[in-house]
Amino acid sequence: MKILQLMLAALLATAVISAEASSAAVAPLHEARSVGQQQITDGRGLVYYIVDLVDDAQEAYSDNRPALARQRFHERHPGKAQNMVEAFERQYGFNYVDMTSWVGNSFSAYLNKAQIENLRADPRVKLISEVVEATFSAAFPPWYNSTISSSQYPYYETHSWGRNAVNGKISNNTRRIYIIDAGVGYHQDLTNVIARVNASCGTNNNGCPGVSPVGCYPHATHVAGIIGAAYGNKGVAGVNAGAKLISVSAMKTNQTPAICAKPDMDSASIVTAMDWVKWDIIINGVGQAGIVNLSINGPGFGATETIGSKMLNLASIYIGGYYYPGAFIAQSAGNGNASACNAPSTASFHYSSGTPSTTDGIMVVGAINDSGYPVTQANGGFYNLPYAGNEQGSNYGSCVEVWAPGNVIYSTWGPNAGYDPYNSSTWQSQSVTYDNYINLSGTSMAAPHITAVAAYLAETQSLGSPGDIETSVRSHFYGTGQLDSAGLPVKLIWLP
Repeated sequence: MKILQLMLAALLATAVISAEASSAAVAPLHEARSVGQQQITDGRGLVYYIVDLVDDAQEAYSDNRPALARQRFHERHPGKAQNMVEAFERQYGFNYVDMTSWVGNSFSAYLNKAQIENLRADPRVKLISEVVEATFSAAFPPWYNSTISSSQYPYYETHSWGRNAVNGKISNNTRRIYIIDAGVGYHQDLTNVIARVNASCGTNNNGCPGVSPVGCYPHATHVAGIIGAAYGNKGVAGVNAGAKLISVSAMKTNQTPAICAKPDMDSASIVTAMDWVKWDIIINGVGQAGIVNLSINGPGFGATETIGSKMLNLASIYIGGYYYPGAFIAQSAGNGNASACNAPSTASFHYSSGTPSTTDGIMVVGAINDSGYPVTQANGGFYNLPYAGNEQGSNYGSCVEVWAPGNVIYSTWGPNAGYDPYNSSTWQSQSVTYDNYINLSGTSMAAPHITAVAAYLAETQSLGSPGDIETSVRSHFYGTGQLDSAGLPVKLIWLP
């Protein structure tokens, strides 16, 4: 019996070892797309990779090497490492580009799919990674729009200078992002909007019956594209591309015909929309803090005023008869070219002291241009015709907690026309999927950059509370070297 037990134990041990060997038989493959970058290819369409080898890979080879053969490699590499790379070249049919032998055994090369699959199965290979572009810790201005190839006609996609300025990423879709606004339209680049509701009244769980969840004015559609338009798809990519978006309209009434909700909101409809968001986070948020974009300004946003007090409530964790994980909120600073604390009609969330909390989970966002300067009347203000009105410039001062790109931002849009309340052809319809993109400017465009940044950090760092999310956002501050109109430093975000 004892012998039988020992035999069974040996068999089980062998099975475990075999299972472990099987699970490790294929080396991991890291793709450029997973970090929001393009593949680097040569003229033949082969992709550039780094192949990392096990630590003792070179030990199987002789250190002897003819002097003439050594000319192919840098003299620092031992002969056995050079022989190792040449053996891989002969076996798999490629020409190496570069190699390492002191910080670990690796080589880089342009490879095809078959070569990759064969190398992944080689027990000497422990990791294969597409080569990606590296940057300095922050990209300083001026910034520019850029293009990448995409999967659909016209086979290129624009990355706005704003996405480039904060080093935009691709979402893993684990956080719910709420856009309290006019109502996001249907768009070819926004298939990741998972729900649309008009929450301007509290009559039922689905929001306001009979009032369209899509706004006639496509403001929210532009905001949504900045946050999360799909990567590698069509016209643009969002800062946290492909993120899970929920459109919450605060528009109270329909146009006639009732194809959309007209720009008609007030403090009551805004706080009702906030109320709906908190309810949804409790019911559907799986215990995770929500992320909220609020590109809306006006009276009542002080911490002790009607809208501001409800913003604090929406942001704050509650543990009582129910558990509420809170919400991080990014709000636009306003476009009055004045103090964000007390601009009469364009104020943002603020404390009476004018000193923001660094842990309340609410951040007010000012707008910079592509040269890193706050947008002011002196440098042109916000020019938006014919799609929206021109405005003076970004609010500023102690109540602005962070700055973000907000001038001439390219993003998704509805009809290719400015909104006219008397012309239905200019209205964004709830029955149309649009394919238009435009430039728009304002702190409304700056806030969604921070919303997207916060969502990405929450997703990738498993951040639990709005305060933790804000702390993480602040840990990625860097100065542009500019001052706002109150003489305070302009701080932007750079994602790692």
